[in-house]
Parts: sequence; C-alpha cells; structure tokens
Amino acid sequence: MSVNKQLEILLEELGVSQREFARETSLSNQTVNNIIAGRHVTKSDIIEKILTRYPDLNMNWFFTGIGQHWTSENGKRTIANVLSTGTQILMDQSKEIEHLKEIIKLKDEIIEGLKAQIKK
Repeated sequence: MSVNKQLEILLEELGVSQREFARETSLSNQTVNNIIAGRHVTKSDIIEKILTRYPDLNMNWFFTGIGQHWTSENGKRTIANVLSTGTQILMDQSKEIEHLKEIIKLKDEIIEGLKAQIKK
C-alpha cells in the first residue's frame, strides 16, 4: 500500500479529519492534502511531526501496510490522547469565541458612543 492510503486509514481509525490531523501534527493542511492525493513525497520532517504526535504509530505499517498499526498495545491510549486533544481544542475555541464576543460588545459600545456624539 502507499503512504496516502495508509494516511487515509489512519485518519479513519483515529476519527479525525485531515484538518484536525494537520493541526495535531503541526503540518499544513496543504501538506496533508498532498500526501493523501499522492502528490507529496513524505520527508523526514513530516515523519518526525507525525511520530511526535503519535509515538506508538508503527512506521513500518505506515510505509508498507505490513504489520500492526501501533507498536504497542497502547494504541488505544493514543486514540484517547486524540480525544483529549480534541476536547482541549474545543475548550480553547470556546474561550476564543467568548473573547471575540467581548470585543464585539466593546466595539458596539464605542459605535453607540460615537453615534451619540454625532447627534449632539
């Protein structure tokens, strides 16, 4: 099997989108898209980023399709880490949304203040 097919299998197994995988591995969305489309030669820096995020991933399986997906029985632990990371991302996004709401509220107050000054 090719790396692009292995990556598709991995994303499905982990239950993450290409975008989530890119974010979790610090790869660009374009790099992940190119790998899956078969337009990207997988370089050592890309492999390093994937292994940093998924240290139990069996690189032999990733490159050849031979063997188990994970190097230990702790593969499920890695999936749990993905879920934990996803939860953290959602929490961070929720905080960001609240922060943006505060900024919008302040902006609206400034606009109302300016409108009041114009009417005078």
